[in-house]
Amino acid sequence: MKVLPQRAQTEGFFGLDVANEDGGPAIVVNADESIGVERRIFSLAYELGRLIMRYGAPHEKKPRETEEMEHRACDFAGRFLVPANEFNKPWEETSEMDFVDRV
Repeated sequence: MKVLPQRAQTEGFFGLDVANEDGGPAIVVNADESIGVERRIFSLAYELGRLIMRYGAPHEKKPRETEEMEHRACDFAGRFLVPANEFNKPWEETSEMDFVDRV
């Protein structure tokens, strides 16, 4: 899998995936400074989810994009983000630990 961070000042463009038949698998993520790191992580995971779903349907050369696939890719990507309140409590509880062990 190739991942290419690319700066693109195009409103609404966060990333794209390239399947095997198009020279992939690869994911391009918009790394423009105007896009937060959380959005970049989400975009990377979202595109990865889409690629996984494509490889899960080997009988179809290029499976049709469906609304369900979009929802599944969003759900998959969302699991890579941790809400601040879910992170802060364990972080505070381990404040006496060495930084590396804490992380």
